[in-house]
Amino acid sequence: MGDSSDFQEFYELVKNWTIKDHYTPQYRSEVIWDMLLSEFVPALICYKEEGEKGRVGSYRLIAKEFPISTQMDKKDVSKVSLSNAKIDYLVENEEKKCIYIVELKTTNASFDHKQFARYVEYINNGPKSLAFMWEFYYRVLDKNLKPLYFEGRPEKCDEDRYLTHVKYLQQVSEITECRYQSKDHVTNAFSKFAEDRSDSNWHVKVVYISFYEIDDIAKYNKDSRNTEQVINIVLNDLNDSEKSSKFSRLIENHKNAEDYDSAIGCSKVEMTKAWLSVWCIISEMMRYDKDYGLKDLSN
Repeated sequence: MGDSSDFQEFYELVKNWTIKDHYTPQYRSEVIWDMLLSEFVPALICYKEEGEKGRVGSYRLIAKEFPISTQMDKKDVSKVSLSNAKIDYLVENEEKKCIYIVELKTTNASFDHKQFARYVEYINNGPKSLAFMWEFYYRVLDKNLKPLYFEGRPEKCDEDRYLTHVKYLQQVSEITECRYQSKDHVTNAFSKFAEDRSDSNWHVKVVYISFYEIDDIAKYNKDSRNTEQVINIVLNDLNDSEKSSKFSRLIENHKNAEDYDSAIGCSKVEMTKAWLSVWCIISEMMRYDKDYGLKDLSN
């Protein structure tokens, strides 16, 4: 292993690569920022909802690239096409009985008003929309697991497809990593998970994580009843030293370290160090934006 100077040199190299790729035309920089930010999504939502004394462990990232139907106007979910759109992150807070539909936007120009209208439908329909969401996903899961499982050893295994549909949900719906179980065990486990999250007390919020405030949210959010259900987490706000310190304390000073192990997968000490490194890259990128007038650059 190298000394600390070697690691610092490597970190600076990665930082420069990241910033360069962010400004490369037609490059999907969401891929880069997803890698850096995804493990902090629960903490960012917690901070926005509850402040520095919030309990990070009560917010759980349950899926990435979660498929949802684009045909919520159809009453019978069993008859809708399996064509779908993907949610960047799906986060839950079981105590608040809330499902957060989360989108990461690296530029304000990537805000999609049609996508936003679809998400507002999920807010307005509350528990019905969640029942629709889970049933649709059950159909997707059932279909995509068919080539992976039979009663015994799987004949073949599509690794990417398996991870896409099971990696996060296995933790919350008691699906094990073992590929020798039957397909029914997987779908039944998810059914139990969905059943527990479909009663009348559950509701939906939509979260946009962006570098700068997305003005179009207010423009297209015409129903005043949805104001508190649509959240814009603006990373640029953390350039304020007080807010940045509070968010760091949210991670560093959490009383229950087990919450980090279950929700994030590493200790709070490791998580704090990781955040500081990621934040250095984000703040450097935003400094470039300011210096060179690139704030509204579109991918």
